[in-house]
Amino acid sequence: MKSNSSKLRTISSFLPSSPAKKRKINDQISNSSSTSAATQTILSETSNILSTIDASSSVDINLIATCDHSVSKVSSSKISPLSPTSSRATAAFSSLCIISTHPLHDSSPTSSSLLSVDARRESTNPLSQPTSPEIPLSPSPNPIHCSTTDVLSESISPSMSLASSTSLTLSPVDTRRSLTDPFSQPASSLSPLSIILSPVPLDISRSSADPPTQPILPSYKINNENRSFQNRWFTNRPWLEYSIESNKAYCYYCRHFGLTNIMINRNQSDAFLKGFHNWKIALEKNKGLKLHESSTAHITATHNYSEFVKREQSKLNVLNIVDQGRLEQIRKNRERLIKIASTILLCGRQMISLRGHQEDDESNNKGNFLEILKWASKTDVIVKSIFNDSTSHATYLSPYIQNQLLHLMADQSRYWISDKLKNRSYALLADESRDIAGHQQMSIVLRVIDNDKIKSKKYFIQEYLLGLITLHSFDAMSLTNAIIDTLKKYNIDLNLCLALCFDGASVMGGKHAGVQAILREKFMPKALYIHCHVHRLNLVVADVCVSISYVGEFYSIIKKIHSYFTVSGVTSERFRDAQNQLKLENNINLNERPRQHRQRTASTRFKDSVITSTIGQRDDNLNEEYYRTHIYYQLIDNILTELEDRFSTENLRILSSISSLSPHSETFLHFDLLKPFADHLNFDCDILFNELTVVKPMLQKKTLITIIDLYQELYPFTEAFPILVAFIESAITIPVSSTTCERTFSKMKQIKTAVRNTMTDDRLSNLCVLAVERDTDVNFEQLIDKFSDIHKNSRIMLK
Repeated sequence: MKSNSSKLRTISSFLPSSPAKKRKINDQISNSSSTSAATQTILSETSNILSTIDASSSVDINLIATCDHSVSKVSSSKISPLSPTSSRATAAFSSLCIISTHPLHDSSPTSSSLLSVDARRESTNPLSQPTSPEIPLSPSPNPIHCSTTDVLSESISPSMSLASSTSLTLSPVDTRRSLTDPFSQPASSLSPLSIILSPVPLDISRSSADPPTQPILPSYKINNENRSFQNRWFTNRPWLEYSIESNKAYCYYCRHFGLTNIMINRNQSDAFLKGFHNWKIALEKNKGLKLHESSTAHITATHNYSEFVKREQSKLNVLNIVDQGRLEQIRKNRERLIKIASTILLCGRQMISLRGHQEDDESNNKGNFLEILKWASKTDVIVKSIFNDSTSHATYLSPYIQNQLLHLMADQSRYWISDKLKNRSYALLADESRDIAGHQQMSIVLRVIDNDKIKSKKYFIQEYLLGLITLHSFDAMSLTNAIIDTLKKYNIDLNLCLALCFDGASVMGGKHAGVQAILREKFMPKALYIHCHVHRLNLVVADVCVSISYVGEFYSIIKKIHSYFTVSGVTSERFRDAQNQLKLENNINLNERPRQHRQRTASTRFKDSVITSTIGQRDDNLNEEYYRTHIYYQLIDNILTELEDRFSTENLRILSSISSLSPHSETFLHFDLLKPFADHLNFDCDILFNELTVVKPMLQKKTLITIIDLYQELYPFTEAFPILVAFIESAITIPVSSTTCERTFSKMKQIKTAVRNTMTDDRLSNLCVLAVERDTDVNFEQLIDKFSDIHKNSRIMLK
């Protein structure tokens, strides 16, 4: 007894105990002489275990309990359950938990087993109060605590030994907690000690992620009763598992989805948890498989499994339910914004204003945009939710949002145009004009062949508006930089530009320092400058009118007649009445002889004189020869002179080369005439000559009218005649005039009017693109994604 007393004092010296606890230890030591032999044995073994505690560990004195009843023999190789035999057997051992880091039934190296022995305490023992923190005797990397307070009568595995080299941990079990407390139950459904300690075979499912193991074999192992498992038992029993290794049957549902509540498992059989192998009663009524199927634990586990399967199939867990709610809200928000964007697109395509003069609640006309949405809300639930369900600060109806959506939709059209120009030769058209607010706007148009329309036999030469550029500086370099920045912004290859078509302004078409000269020298080496032929003809007419007086007088008279009958409403109405009464037609007979005037005579003052010419009078007696000599020939000479002056020699040579591609030309596909244009494009002239030699016989029986017909005829043979097809394609790409730019200015004047002159330049450019490029479709899903990315202050979820 002195030895035991010394050990207890030594243990208590390492532990931070209060004075009250020290007194309890001293009292226990002083009364140790009256304890029974069995109690002394227990104290001796406990002291041996506690002697391995590190100095840094702590222990509660409540772990040491005294008993005065007989106990079973404790050896180093076997632990038997303690059974009270004394008449004073109202006492109980305090809870003693032995944690082993050595795996008992699991092959995992990190798994551990816990043995808990809970006996009733003696009511008169002051040290019988439970609970003490866990006392690790040696480091345990991942202990798994499994309570076994419900199976005192079960035998303990003999493989567990106090003298074993396995690391052990003592831990009390708090018997004051309710057995039905869900937080007091272990994570595993295998709560009985005999189930925990029974080894689980490796050839059956280890977790709920594994399917039930149902091996179909011709024959199974035979037990000592000459009976074996039958594979037909798997029929209609998806829960049944069989282990070839242990020759036992298990319940998949109960192992992985069973509850750990002792009150539920109390009266149920645990044979299918630790392994069933009594094949004799497997199919008997109220026994074996049928008994287990009707048990409450199995029914509960089956229900849990069904719910698990439903959740896995529908993903109805908490996170998914929350995520589904979020996705539903995102879907509604996107639908609302799509309705808003589509209304803005409608107003832009129709070139009508979006905003109203007054858009508050008291206004009865809030502008086209809000009025269209308000009208649609009467029949459209989504549009109605924009006004009713949206918060006051997140309706997304403000002009700021309108401008963002307009810019994104116009950019979609611009990038669509950019995709059309990928690896394709194109021509650049540009022109300038002033809007109603006095801002100088430059229209950028790109001319390209659309291969998608070639196959459908439609008009495949397309000219696309890239946008309007507001000019703040008007020198050639500033204009060049504005054009280059716009083309690079939308990933358009500058080296593929074949032609530049501008007006005749010196800043644009200057030979040495104009925009076309800078572009051709620094950015577009293959580009051919084309002075807009429409502008040229207009200049030719103006110069001819100055050089020939009769032509100037003719256009002056026509202009004055038009002004007289259009300026005044009275004269215009009288003119129309006169036309109706006289039944005048638009046809003019040029062969009709003019009305004869009276014969003019000289004044009597000059009767003795010879008159050679008159001043202030016109000779009305003009014949055909006079018109031919003094008007027609002179007019033709002046026109030819002006055309030669305004068309450079290089351009005429290249344009003449292109004219040889016309089927009606006498020099159709003549190689010598086509060679200048081929040299300009750096084509291989030898290959072109060979292809022309093969193509000419092919086209002899073809009815071709224009160069377009020629291209459509040869396009299917692109692989056979690549140089010739590219040659014709380049010729078609070269523009004749910048008429499309003028048409965009007509749209600009319809959009930015006197009552809409406060419109910003960016909004004007976007509206013009949407109004002109009506064939481009807007992808609203991509639009909302892009809007969500750039709209950093978004108050609603969009993705």
